Amino acid sequence: MKKIIFILSFFAVLNAQHNHSQWIRCATDELEQELQLTNPEFIAERDAYIQKAQQLLRENPEWRTNGDKKDTVYIPVIFHVLYQTSSGNLNKTQIGYNFDQINLDFKGINPDGDEIPSAPNPSDAPNDPGIDYSFQGVRGSHQIEFVGAQGERNGADLVEGVTIRRYQISQSSVSGVSEASSLAGSITPDGGGAGGYQSGYLNMYIAPLSGGLLGQAYLGWPESVVITGSVGSVENPGTISGYERGRTLSHELGHNFTYNHIFNSSSCGFQYWSDVPPQTVNNRSANIYEWPAGSGNFYGRQSENSCISSSGKGDQFMNYMDYTYDDQMRMFSEEQTLEGYAWATGWGWAQVVSGVNTVLTSSTSVATSNDGFSIDVTFSESVTGFTQDDLVLSNATVTSFNGGDGINYSFDIEAVVDGEVKVSIAEGSVTGNTSGDSNFASNEIVVIVDRVNPTAGTLTITNIQDSQYIIQNPDLELQVDNFYDATTGVQLYFISVGSSVGGDDILPVTFQPISGSIHLNSLGLSDYQQYHVNVYGQDLVGLNSATVSASFYYFGSLLGDSDDDWDIDFDDYSAFIATWPYVDIAPTTGSVPYLFPNFDGVADAQDLAMFENMWDWSLQENGLQAPNYSVSGENPFLRILNNQLVIKFPNGTKSGQIYFEYSPSNYSVSLLTTSSEGRLVLNNTQTGIAHVEFGDHGDSSILPAPELHFGFQNLTDTYEFLRISYSASDGNDQIVSEGYNLLQTAPSTYRLGVSYPNPFNSRTVIEFDMPATETINMVILDIRGRVVRNLIDNQERFGFQSVQWDAKNDGGDNVSSGVYFYQIRSSNFNAVGKLLYLK
Repeated sequence: MKKIIFILSFFAVLNAQHNHSQWIRCATDELEQELQLTNPEFIAERDAYIQKAQQLLRENPEWRTNGDKKDTVYIPVIFHVLYQTSSGNLNKTQIGYNFDQINLDFKGINPDGDEIPSAPNPSDAPNDPGIDYSFQGVRGSHQIEFVGAQGERNGADLVEGVTIRRYQISQSSVSGVSEASSLAGSITPDGGGAGGYQSGYLNMYIAPLSGGLLGQAYLGWPESVVITGSVGSVENPGTISGYERGRTLSHELGHNFTYNHIFNSSSCGFQYWSDVPPQTVNNRSANIYEWPAGSGNFYGRQSENSCISSSGKGDQFMNYMDYTYDDQMRMFSEEQTLEGYAWATGWGWAQVVSGVNTVLTSSTSVATSNDGFSIDVTFSESVTGFTQDDLVLSNATVTSFNGGDGINYSFDIEAVVDGEVKVSIAEGSVTGNTSGDSNFASNEIVVIVDRVNPTAGTLTITNIQDSQYIIQNPDLELQVDNFYDATTGVQLYFISVGSSVGGDDILPVTFQPISGSIHLNSLGLSDYQQYHVNVYGQDLVGLNSATVSASFYYFGSLLGDSDDDWDIDFDDYSAFIATWPYVDIAPTTGSVPYLFPNFDGVADAQDLAMFENMWDWSLQENGLQAPNYSVSGENPFLRILNNQLVIKFPNGTKSGQIYFEYSPSNYSVSLLTTSSEGRLVLNNTQTGIAHVEFGDHGDSSILPAPELHFGFQNLTDTYEFLRISYSASDGNDQIVSEGYNLLQTAPSTYRLGVSYPNPFNSRTVIEFDMPATETINMVILDIRGRVVRNLIDNQERFGFQSVQWDAKNDGGDNVSSGVYFYQIRSSNFNAVGKLLYLK
């Protein structure tokens, strides 16, 4: 089969670029003006080529009337696929679809071309009535066929490594055709072989273009680029909605054949092609519609119609050189195809070459066996003289040449050493029996041979706590390092999790991509159990390393942590006490907080001590959060008297908490209440903070009402209000009292209170308030004013105070019944109260 290899001697002059969401006009005029200034010799050479093309059309008028007078020109193409990740490495099938589509488009036999309007819009049409979009009659057909680098005629036959060449790039995007060409020229293609721009071929780059660019091409120079998602066909679209039917490539190839955008006319008096009306703007929203529906009559609508007043025709938005969506661009005009054919035929940039296509195939790209592997050879026609001596081998020997029938052959290969094995057939090795032509060079088969297992590395669980525990969330963070394979590299890790070394009952063997960090989420783990993570590596050919393991214990919850928030606090304590005696959290082994239970089924002192240990650990680990309670239930009794703070909780309280903060320079505070039989007091009182919790776990019928007593000494003669937060729960873990109180820490005025009880028969209490430290005296007087008893004699007192009188005189004898008076005296205070003593 004949094919034309075109070689241009000049560089690009114009480029085109398109954006599928926000269109970008190409800088045609600006670049043309720049070239006129910077490279006038190039402009002259280009214009000379255009004049030659026009002359060729004049010399061959039969081309306009008789298609048989034109010989088919075969254009050999190479697709260069640039990708960063495997998802961008477009498959051969999709590229083949676009290859077939451009042949249909350039030959003018694309089926959707039948829908190009063939008559003006009727006067009663619902859209653009009366406007003439009827370009069906000027639809042209190139006498051009695109073929693969080895003459392939169909997309399904494109040869990987020859017509399709792939390059993995390190960057995520490519700016345009210039950068695509540069990248392809600087990177060895996958599988080896020649890379980059190839003279004598139409070079088409498929790349992840940036900036919304759909495609870009040089006017007349055989290079163009399209964005990966636009590659496809009418029947098998790509992934960019609206621009996925392969028409981006048809458009860019139009530029390679010297076609400008049809909307580049400077005015309505300037016309590029005689059968395409002048057009000064592009058509973004124009489209073809059928009216009436199902009638088979197609019309146009919403075209710009920028020059209809001078041309009488609507803008030709169906032309591949406009900017409409892929499903609207459906044709080249006859004048365009004639101009492109003349360009491809007449200027010495093509030569006729013939030869026998030679294709090597293998069922494998990697091998592990010493037995080798097989390669098949297919010639496009029967040949003579093909032997194993015609094979070009690298790191390989032929173990068996199986012969063939003149067209199909096979042979077996074995690697000399581990690594790449390369096999090809040189150009001119054999001769075709029918054509007499020598063979083209074959594609190169590259097979990687690796017969050595990878070396195992290390496995680390990076989110482990205290050297061996995973806590709260049953998730693992793994670091895998130093797995190694000299020939093909470690490609995958295989991971399992089990209750035994090498086991997979928790997570079956699962492969993970190569990454230093691996996350395993939401594993079904049980508390206090040991588990094992197992990892082995696999190389490219499927050989496995030895397995390495790492173990851990899982703690999803803590002993005593009823709400599973990993904080042992008052909520947990009240729940613990409410459940007593039906709790069992001891005995255990291990150390706090990672305790392994060996429960004995009994609630006793071990369980109380275990909760207290966990409570202490949680305070050290999590710190103390100041409570912020809303007021509810019955208020506790709070009082400061004789340098003591007394808190009495409501009846029915089983567990309670007190919290307040104070200035150590103003107050001395200490807990006086201690644990007793049936009551466990947890004390976290420290400098500046008083925090105490208690729980009654004994028989509540014999326990006194819950009280807490603090030594509370005011170190200054001033007063303030302390915020005392409290909470109390009953035996059902229900709140009976919660909130806060503002407690005055010292009196603001002098006060002598009413004694109680009064009358009394054994003893009575007399309270008084001292807002400053003073020396005071307090006496009991009889009805005649005589001193009966000195209760306080020249003592310094301050704050909320009280004193008792037991109805005895200073001699220790009981006084007689009657009326008595109590008097307090200081330098600033003198007050008297009345008592009635009844025996």
